[in-house]
Amino acid sequence: MTEIQKRDTFRILRFSGDENASFLQGQLTQDVRRLGDEPALLAASCDARGKVIAVLTLIACPDGSGDILVAVRDALSDSWLEQVMRFRLRAKVDAKHDDSLTITTASQAATGGALAHWQLSGSNEALVRTTTHTAATALREQRLRAGIVDIAAHASVSYTPHMLSLNRVDAISFRKGCYTGQEVVARTEHLGRAKRTLQVFESTTVHTDDEPASLMQGDKPASAIVATADQTIGAIMSLDAAQQTLTDADGQPVRWLGVREETD
Repeated sequence: MTEIQKRDTFRILRFSGDENASFLQGQLTQDVRRLGDEPALLAASCDARGKVIAVLTLIACPDGSGDILVAVRDALSDSWLEQVMRFRLRAKVDAKHDDSLTITTASQAATGGALAHWQLSGSNEALVRTTTHTAATALREQRLRAGIVDIAAHASVSYTPHMLSLNRVDAISFRKGCYTGQEVVARTEHLGRAKRTLQVFESTTVHTDDEPASLMQGDKPASAIVATADQTIGAIMSLDAAQQTLTDADGQPVRWLGVREETD
């Protein structure tokens, strides 16, 4: 596997210990207690300024251990784990990479519930094992087209959850109480929406997002790109700007795919 392919895949972190849920509850935008009723949840991890470090998928470990699995893009997995464990203090929680597990997509596209078709692969015989770069890219593309942006490393700590439209895909709980960055996120929700949000485009060419790039309006940058997957691009910009004639950095046209309606 090449270095670019490795960065494009997802990596699994396993959080164990008696206080694993309460620890993550104090660090993430999502209400982790919901994992008792749902097998997978979207979440974000923010810094103290309310800027998103990484977009995550939380998965209830199917082996009955009570462990919580966190899927994150490989390019961010080491740095995010190091940052979040600084808050462990005396909490009874341990975390490590679990490379015996990978996340992949089933054959269905991400329509409606964008997490429902995810599968774990590993020791559970009922789950399918797929570890290819192609499957990881397809999964990120499905998620991006469903409004879920797995931000690239260069976009980390640059945008709030609302700018990434995470409020539209049930990745934020506004009732759970305090977590790192919560004051900024709550203020945005109650005092006014972000003027620039995630907009998704289809390109005529294939892109990789290991380097910063912009969509262009004429010869001027129109928006920073926060993630790409094959021919799909996620950028942060206003709704009006998204509907203008835009190109990628190579001058190739892109087509706006519309906006996802906010979840209740």
